[in-house]
Amino acid sequence: MTEMTEVRRRLPEMLRRLRGFAYKLARNHADADDLIQDTCVKALSREHQYQEGTNLLNWLAKIMQTIWLDRVRHNTLATECHAWYPNLLTSEHVIPADTNAIIAEVEQRISELPLLERELVIRRTARSQTHSTAARELGICKTHACAYWQNGQRALAEFLEYA
Repeated sequence: MTEMTEVRRRLPEMLRRLRGFAYKLARNHADADDLIQDTCVKALSREHQYQEGTNLLNWLAKIMQTIWLDRVRHNTLATECHAWYPNLLTSEHVIPADTNAIIAEVEQRISELPLLERELVIRRTARSQTHSTAARELGICKTHACAYWQNGQRALAEFLEYA
């Protein structure tokens, strides 16, 4: 019989703390539960990469964060495709109906931003451009690009907080 690894032995005791972290990322219980399950599956499939003596909770949290960021990136891409090509994604399984209303409101809010703020929010968020690249393409200095982007992000964050 093989010896149980530290990951397998200690994973159950980490679930409570992982649940709290998952809920902070996902902000709803269903997505948090999915995130926990995916984290456990990935951790167990990669337990050979875990180094004894490493903080297991930090290792698991990093896996969870990576999974979450991948989901956010995937959802952002799906949202962008839906915004740019509305007839491309029609399945309710890709973008639920209630999400479409939120997307429409966010698109409306983005379109109401001043021109440079709007351009920088789109370039930095949707296109993943750096401040330097966006500033160069818009013909403004990097400091101003940072300020415009922060103002746009702040305006959208305030809207989303109250939506």
